[in-house]
Amino acid sequence: MNSVMMHQADVLRNLMHDKDDTKAHLYLEELMIPVDVQDQILTDISRLDKLTSKSIANILEHRSYSTIPDQMWY
Repeated sequence: MNSVMMHQADVLRNLMHDKDDTKAHLYLEELMIPVDVQDQILTDISRLDKLTSKSIANILEHRSYSTIPDQMWY
């Protein structure tokens, strides 16, 4: 997990701690995460017993995994 992912998790942790779902959705939208995946991420985060950056980063890493290769060969 890299520092960018941890920063994103910190931002989401703060938004979820403040119970600001709208800003959390908008933040995920800024990250270009599709709306259906946003819902999955926020649902997973809301089910956590304790909001930690590491647990949120794990969810982000798992849910935002793309099946499209980084480089497409033609």
